[in-house]
Amino acid sequence: MFRFIVIVTILVPLLAILFAVIEHVRYVSLPKPKYLGPIQDRRPSKTNEFGRYTKPFPVIDYSWVSSSKLFDFTALKHWDFKSISTSRYFIVAALANFNYIAHGFVYVIDRINRDKQFYQYASRSLLAQAIQEQANSSIDGCTLFYQSSSEYIRLCYDKKEKTYQVDVNVPMNGNLQIAVDFKIDYSSEKDRSMVLVYPVEENRPAYTHKIAGLPARGKISIGSGNQEEFLDGISSMDWTLAYSERLSRWKW
Repeated sequence: MFRFIVIVTILVPLLAILFAVIEHVRYVSLPKPKYLGPIQDRRPSKTNEFGRYTKPFPVIDYSWVSSSKLFDFTALKHWDFKSISTSRYFIVAALANFNYIAHGFVYVIDRINRDKQFYQYASRSLLAQAIQEQANSSIDGCTLFYQSSSEYIRLCYDKKEKTYQVDVNVPMNGNLQIAVDFKIDYSSEKDRSMVLVYPVEENRPAYTHKIAGLPARGKISIGSGNQEEFLDGISSMDWTLAYSERLSRWKW
């Protein structure tokens, strides 16, 4: 098993480099996000309609991208982040699917605890085998990172209820089991958000949907303690599907 992991770790970057040479990947100076024109109060009609919008895609269609399956495998990246802040807790659940590997992580900060108790979970899945479901967009479907019945992260959007649903059950800090179940109110018809569709390179689009300050409520249980309910939460989300650059940096 160890040899297999080493071989895959070495081969994936080499294949990506070889593929780049074969495909003659060429950087083209196209508009970057801050030069995409005024914000449009609508949803984009297609994934090469670069611009800034207030409403997200219902389904993301990258079928027009001229690429191979190997290119999609190495270049197409998915990121789904949800957070909630309450009077006591700050909770984050996120998934990153890079196809050749997937990451799931959760952390919980207890603001009342004098020791600033910090709970953290992180897990990797080779070849993204733990990704059991993949959402069509930020407002359609679920993404599920599943390792076992007691170790999973499920991030969904319920179109009928118009809520994001975050269902988490993971071991933390020495096998202390933490379960979180909360809902975030969001309607693409009523709520304005930030949607960007922009080119990374020629025929390499990127799509991201972000919003903050959404009302949320839910429940949390830590270890064998009683389940706590919170009704006054404020949430944020970040959902991205992009043909990202091999080296990407974020400035927070």
